[in-house]
Amino acid sequence: MASNYKSADSRLSDLELTCSDLKTLLRATAEMEENLEKMDNKFEVIDETLLTASRRVAPLQSLAMASKALETRINRAVAPALALLHNFKLSETIQDKLLDLSEKLLSEKSMKKRLKKLVKYVDCVDQLKIAINCICEEGEPVIQRLQEVVEFLSRTKATDQYRTHRLRETLVTLKAVYETEVDAMRFEGLLDEALLNLQDEYESILEQIRHRNVVDLQAASDKDDRSDEMAIVGSVLGTELEVELLRRISQTLAADDCLDICIDIYVKLKTHTPEEIDEIPVHASSKVFWEFGLQIEGNSDGLPAPPDGSVPKIVRYAVNYLKYLATENYSVPMAKVLRTEQIWKAGILSKPETDENLLKNAICNIMEALQRNVESKRSSYNNNSRDRDKIGISIHMPHVFGMNTYWYIYMRTRNTELGKLLGDGYLRNNYKVVAEESAYLYQKQSWAPLVRILERDDLEEQQSKEAKAGLVRVKIEAFMKGLDDISKRHRGFCVIPDVDLREQIRAATVKLVIPAYTEFVNSFSGLLQGKVYLGPDSVQELLEKVFDGGDGKLKRRGSKDRTGGESSGMDGGVKDYRRSRSSTNDI
Repeated sequence: MASNYKSADSRLSDLELTCSDLKTLLRATAEMEENLEKMDNKFEVIDETLLTASRRVAPLQSLAMASKALETRINRAVAPALALLHNFKLSETIQDKLLDLSEKLLSEKSMKKRLKKLVKYVDCVDQLKIAINCICEEGEPVIQRLQEVVEFLSRTKATDQYRTHRLRETLVTLKAVYETEVDAMRFEGLLDEALLNLQDEYESILEQIRHRNVVDLQAASDKDDRSDEMAIVGSVLGTELEVELLRRISQTLAADDCLDICIDIYVKLKTHTPEEIDEIPVHASSKVFWEFGLQIEGNSDGLPAPPDGSVPKIVRYAVNYLKYLATENYSVPMAKVLRTEQIWKAGILSKPETDENLLKNAICNIMEALQRNVESKRSSYNNNSRDRDKIGISIHMPHVFGMNTYWYIYMRTRNTELGKLLGDGYLRNNYKVVAEESAYLYQKQSWAPLVRILERDDLEEQQSKEAKAGLVRVKIEAFMKGLDDISKRHRGFCVIPDVDLREQIRAATVKLVIPAYTEFVNSFSGLLQGKVYLGPDSVQELLEKVFDGGDGKLKRRGSKDRTGGESSGMDGGVKDYRRSRSSTNDI
């Protein structure tokens, strides 16, 4: 019985202990629940804080993305710009070195040392040519990339308006400087002076090399005196350094498109040197000549067409070069060069062409390449219609450009050896006729609409005198406004450099416009009483001032014999043109 009581007390103690543990567990659970609620509240606060921070960070993320895009754009523009600056610095360094070598060459008395310095001088000229070519090739992409950056800044408003405006002005200035100075770097300045110095040095070296004494050489050969023979040959050919220097200078001049100098090299060395040296000018001359047309045609993707419709520099250079090539001093040796090159490549033909036809065909290929270049630039006026509208160039610019350029080619080639070689029919059909057609289209698009304002068809439909008088006044006002608009466009963006051509266009325009205006005013003068209007003489004076401008004088490189010819009038598309004698310089 006692054991039963003990067992019951033990169970009761266990139950009490269990109950106490449960109470403790419940209290702990309640505390945990309370802590969880507090944590939940804290998480809500943190969540709200994160949302607020996210909203505030979102603009910063957009700004960071815009900054990254801006950085990418700027890096794309800066990378080629830095390369261009490096080439400018390199060009400046080489020019300083050239000047230093020029002074040393002038003061050097030892012939051997002078020749060694001259080799370094030729190296510097080649390096300067490469640096300038890199500048010419890299300039357009750099400007394009900078233009992209300016457009991006304007579109995204990544910077303020003032800075964007300054960047745009800087870009316009850089583009203008590049377009005007790139040719000066290539064809003027220190490079041009260095090439002229090389020509003089070349002539000086040639004068030091004596002509071959054939009799002494034959006598030495008959005696089997090898030492005497080599001494004679050495005196004829000069030293190895002189021969190497002649070769280097000829290659440098040929690479700079100085084909006339290469021809002189060929003529002077042809009868005085063995075949190894004789082949140098032949290969160089023929290579430069054949590549000249390709260079002209490839130039269509280079500099843009002149915005004022004037004659591009490549046309002036090519025509002047071909004129000299066709003269007696150059045509005969050039034909021999072409004949020699043909024989080396194809052997002796059974029915060879005459030297004249061989040279004519080669020159015709260059003239055709030049014409394709002109047409490419001419079509660019229409292709860039958006840019044309921005700067105010009117639709007649392709015709002004065609008229100026083809008339220039025709007038500079007729009555010259080049014109005789190509033939009057070739010049007339390919250049004069095209210039006349361009002049006709120019007048049709520029001045014919002004004359059409004065047509009377709608006046005849008016019944009352008041209505007719009102319409007459409207036509007069429209005519004067149209004349003012055309005058502003022409004075700002239209250039006709050839003085006589400009006078012909002026006279033809006056003949087209003034009679129509005079007849209109005289016919309706009774309806214009009390209305102030300009008389025909005043209108003619205003019209003639439209074509006032510069003489279109052009800078030229070097001074050589020039061949001119009498001027000719346009007898095609624009009628009644008269021209006595051209006063424009041959360029």
